[in-house]
Amino acid sequence: MKIRASEVFELAKDDLCYGETGAVSEIEVIDKTAVRIINNIYKELFFKINTSGFSPINTLDDYIKLPEDIIYLCLVPGVAAKLAFDYGDGNLQAYFANLYNQGLNQFNTQTQVEDVLPSDYMN
Repeated sequence: MKIRASEVFELAKDDLCYGETGAVSEIEVIDKTAVRIINNIYKELFFKINTSGFSPINTLDDYIKLPEDIIYLCLVPGVAAKLAFDYGDGNLQAYFANLYNQGLNQFNTQTQVEDVLPSDYMN
């Protein structure tokens, strides 16, 4: 799935309720670090899936290509956790860091079961 970086950032801000008028006094300052925050999480998730070929985003108009479940279970909560941390919002940072870690744990424990015949040594 491809998603625009600006959409990821807006989803994270909405989850934090930082998009509401007057909710966060320093949101303009935080908005300036959006690309850095997204790249931070995107890089980690990219290398969980691939071994090479990472291309960081340069603007919020760039697209991020990750599986849909990774975007919504890991990327968005990870960006939200970083945003809350930058704003100094400890309670929300802890909450979204926990969601991010739960997504990573679910991602890390996905296994494939193969149906195979027993080898000759078992006969």
